[in-house]
Amino acid sequence: MKNKPSNKARKRISDTRVELNEVLDRTLIAVAPEAYAELVTLLDAPSKPSERLSRLMNAPLPWKND
Repeated sequence: MKNKPSNKARKRISDTRVELNEVLDRTLIAVAPEAYAELVTLLDAPSKPSERLSRLMNAPLPWKND
């Protein structure tokens, strides 16, 4: 039998989600157009190859039984 959160805990979790969403909806980060353009350029640039990333991308998929 799984432990389910009490109604009080569910209400608290729900309230927390609402508060977090309200904060995220109301948060504005203002930057200069040049800074924003630089950020977009960095986000759009391909990642640098690394051994760790290569291992991760070539690892067997855990949900496939081949």
